[in-house]
Amino acid sequence: MARKKKQTEPPSSSTVRKMKGKRRLKTRLTDEELLSAGQQVALLQKEREDLDLELVSCKKQLQSKIAEKDAAIRCQMNLLRDKHDYREIDVEEVWDNTVETCIVTRLDTDEVVESRKLTAEERQGSLFDE
Repeated sequence: MARKKKQTEPPSSSTVRKMKGKRRLKTRLTDEELLSAGQQVALLQKEREDLDLELVSCKKQLQSKIAEKDAAIRCQMNLLRDKHDYREIDVEEVWDNTVETCIVTRLDTDEVVESRKLTAEERQGSLFDE
């Protein structure tokens, strides 16, 4: 058995209400709009590529700065571990030809930092100094 469609009466004017508004509906683009969208895509793609290049450059710069900080950290860690540093200090070298020795003394603390025999070259040089 087939159902019979219920026939509806046309709405009376007192029950009909009209409203105007806006809705987002599918609309076919014109050739001009398609061309404009294509140009916009090309422009955006170029700008994105430029940003990628800038990112690579910035990344290299930051990696370089990080490497500098790593080197500075290693230097400071070495100072802490070794508890000493090498600096330019005023010294006095005394070459004693009679006993053929060289004595190196720090002038800031008067500490003897080296005492050694004169080398053959140093002994030869002393002949010309006299």
